[in-house]
Amino acid sequence: MAPDQLQREATQPLEEARVAPTQSAWSSAGARSCSDADGAFLTQRADDVKEVVRQRLRAYEEATEPLLQYYEDRDLHRIDGTPSAEEIHRAVERVLETHLASSTAGRQRP
Repeated sequence: MAPDQLQREATQPLEEARVAPTQSAWSSAGARSCSDADGAFLTQRADDVKEVVRQRLRAYEEATEPLLQYYEDRDLHRIDGTPSAEEIHRAVERVLETHLASSTAGRQRP
């Protein structure tokens, strides 16, 4: 996922988690806001501020992106981790089956 997409997603409302995403979710009087989904009170985490998100994105760019390039330059398989666990498991199995088939194809049994 690109850093700009991460930033957009990181600043979107987190209603399911019942966390107010920014100060704009709070009234000017400081009253607590309620979730539109179920009326539960929203709370704001201390680290839920723009500067912390920017800092995390900088850390990603400095530490994680170079690792992605390092591993992309190797003969490795990439598996999308966003689908369901069952779909990920099937993808891993396909890679392993292909690898095992190709590594044993040239070998003869004794």
